[in-house]
Amino acid sequence: MQNLIDQRSLFRLLFSIFVLLMFPFLAMQVTAEVYWSLTDFILAAALLFVFGFTILVIRRKVTGRRTRLSLLLLCVALFCLVWAQLAVGLF
Repeated sequence: MQNLIDQRSLFRLLFSIFVLLMFPFLAMQVTAEVYWSLTDFILAAALLFVFGFTILVIRRKVTGRRTRLSLLLLCVALFCLVWAQLAVGLF
């Protein structure tokens, strides 16, 4: 069975998630206006991982250019909706 993504891509994904989550962590050290609990970090990491993994799978498995672009845009839109819902509760 062929792997969905290679180890190098997985490492880059995990490292990118770590770097992105360092921004709110460092902001918490500087100001009291930013406060994330451990649950917030875990949820953000899970959301970013699912989003990143989905992007990697789409890029590797989908061959049609229009289909790939459509799926990537749908994935980004869903990510933004979920992130906004978790951040401020739109619905």
